[in-house]
Amino acid sequence: MTALQQEIVANLEIKRLRLYRVAVSDVCHAILAAKIDRIDKAGFDAHLADLVWWRRANLALGALSSLVEGGKLALVKDPKVVLQISGVRDRLVGLIDLEQEEKYTTRRELIPFLNRNGSMPQISNVATKRGEPGLGDWTPSPTVADDGERDHRISW
Repeated sequence: MTALQQEIVANLEIKRLRLYRVAVSDVCHAILAAKIDRIDKAGFDAHLADLVWWRRANLALGALSSLVEGGKLALVKDPKVVLQISGVRDRLVGLIDLEQEEKYTTRRELIPFLNRNGSMPQISNVATKRGEPGLGDWTPSPTVADDGERDHRISW
């Protein structure tokens, strides 16, 4: 298998990443659309747990970047294929940039906000039980001590 083929196979991770992003987007919409008093305490904690879950995409770009930046695309005769290859690389780079913005927002803004106004141990324990948003394929991690009594619907 060539390096480019290996990279394409590795980038099939994008399907999982899309499921995750759709699930987190759905959570945001659910929180914004619902009246807080219609979401029970556990359900709201589950929404918060999904929001603080940050996922790193393990995307590979080496062979694709080499092909595009090294001028080797000139060897491809079909202009549609050239556009598709260039487009895939651009989209992957865009995803990586978006991922870094999400990481920054989650770690520097959302989690500190929840630490100040809520119970991160309580939210974390929910997250470790639920698994990754959209996938749920997670082996539960050990939980941390918390009183489990914080009602985040009325904390702020």
